[in-house]
Amino acid sequence: MGETPDTSGTPDGPVRVLFDGYYLDSKRGMGRYVREVVDALARYAPDVALEVLVPRGTRFRLHEDKIRYRLAPALPFPVWEQVVVPAAAALMRAEVVHSPYNTFPLLHAGRRSQVITVHDLMYLNPDFRTMSARQDIGRLYRSAIVGRLKRTRVAATTLTETVAGEIREAFGRAAEIHRTPIDFFVSGARERFEGAPARFALHVGGAVPHKNTARTVRAFRAAAIPGCKLLVLGIAKDHALAKEFSGGEVIFPGWISDGELLDLYDRAEAVIFPSLMEGYGLPTLEGMACGCVVVTSDRDPMRELAGGAAILVDPLDETALAAAIRAAIEDPETRAAYLERGKARVAAFGGEGLARALAGVYRTRRKT
Repeated sequence: MGETPDTSGTPDGPVRVLFDGYYLDSKRGMGRYVREVVDALARYAPDVALEVLVPRGTRFRLHEDKIRYRLAPALPFPVWEQVVVPAAAALMRAEVVHSPYNTFPLLHAGRRSQVITVHDLMYLNPDFRTMSARQDIGRLYRSAIVGRLKRTRVAATTLTETVAGEIREAFGRAAEIHRTPIDFFVSGARERFEGAPARFALHVGGAVPHKNTARTVRAFRAAAIPGCKLLVLGIAKDHALAKEFSGGEVIFPGWISDGELLDLYDRAEAVIFPSLMEGYGLPTLEGMACGCVVVTSDRDPMRELAGGAAILVDPLDETALAAAIRAAIEDPETRAAYLERGKARVAAFGGEGLARALAGVYRTRRKT
């Protein structure tokens, strides 16, 4: 990590931003978020001199003609965030440091130049369940760090009105709302997923209970739609849930690439996403963008994100969920109405708006 000369000159020059790219390669939600933000800033924020700090071995690179990538040792995330990021910020003379993973370096806790993105506060919810010791450690780490928001001057941003309200209630402070776009994801190259049935719906679930996978499978079976299968993503083929429910009309493809996911979105008749809790809920927007009718929970933030463009259902009511699934796939009038609404809803989530909003935060937080 070499030292970057101070070339900004005056407060009116480009803002030198160090962006934490630790999860740039990740196939999960944090990786998706980071790639969208980096892509948007590179495209639409010419007044931001963006440097992305990534672990050595990171393969994913976007807009290398506009972004400078800095390499650092691939240490465990808490060490990375608390030690590597502050050291890199000092060496690079960054005017602003953006930590996009719910937490931030404590060395920057009192600085206006620190920006944090809070995706959710689910880990503070007593009903939230983890599935491994690693997730338990992550929950403890996030809980310890995010509590400092109550006493710091860092700039807090978040993705939804729902989480902004939770931040106000928990920490007595405001957070700017910057909705995550899906421009970069949906513009990616499709990769044919072999073996998909002729007619199917998608459930983007997971092993954690709040993804509501078991109830979704039971409701789909109860819907009894002739010739239609359910593909359940986000769960390994050898997981207990896959072993319990796989077979007949339910298929667990295991882990797939983003290109294959796009292909499945393009071909699916519906996306079934009745999650019990989320920070955002990207499958809702992704399904709409790819021409699917979406069934999601009548709970925030899913309800907020859907904005009237998805079929909302009580995620605990399997009978209601089965009826919603049947309507989404079998009722022509319902399908036509929600497909049209989905197109209009997705148009409101663009990378340009996110980039301009973040650039404004960076300008107000830069060192002067």
